[in-house]
Amino acid sequence: WLSISRPIRADVLVQLGLREDPERKGTQLEDRVEQERALREELERTNRDLQGALVRAEEARGRAEESERALRMHARVLDSMREGVSVTDEAGNIVYTNPAEDAMFGYAPGELIGKHVTIQNTYPPEENRRIVEDVIAQLRTHGEWVGDWDNVRKDGTPFTTHARITALDAEGRRLWVCVQEDVTERRRADGRKAFL
Repeated sequence: WLSISRPIRADVLVQLGLREDPERKGTQLEDRVEQERALREELERTNRDLQGALVRAEEARGRAEESERALRMHARVLDSMREGVSVTDEAGNIVYTNPAEDAMFGYAPGELIGKHVTIQNTYPPEENRRIVEDVIAQLRTHGEWVGDWDNVRKDGTPFTTHARITALDAEGRRLWVCVQEDVTERRRADGRKAFL
């Protein structure tokens, strides 16, 4: 065996792997501190981003709730109207009716949906088609039509309505909104006055 009387130098111990290099150890510590700082900054950035996203989500939820309240109110207004309201597409197919429209024409709620508007009129088929085409042409040109319709209830009873139809562009679709009221009694009264 070798006897070593003097101490082994530190650099030799480092080279032999028996001791850590203090400079390297310091560099590793500095590297680790830098990594932790970078990680902390990234976490703080992520936290800010998440908080911002939560605020935006909360704002969007608030807007959605407000829109939902407004839609419910609009539906209640339409449901409570005395006048009948219907919406048709450009081809004349009914896509919406309010309760007053259903009741005025003697149909169950939703029963008119998908039917052509000519089902509501008393005119002979050819005249009905011509009148509807004329009204649609005026709607396309002027955006509005006002006048009287000779109508028929589901049970076959004739009656007259005064209607205002307006054009509506909704989500890329052209629609016709008709608001009408039964004027049969008023017409009869006017006829009696004219007779006297």
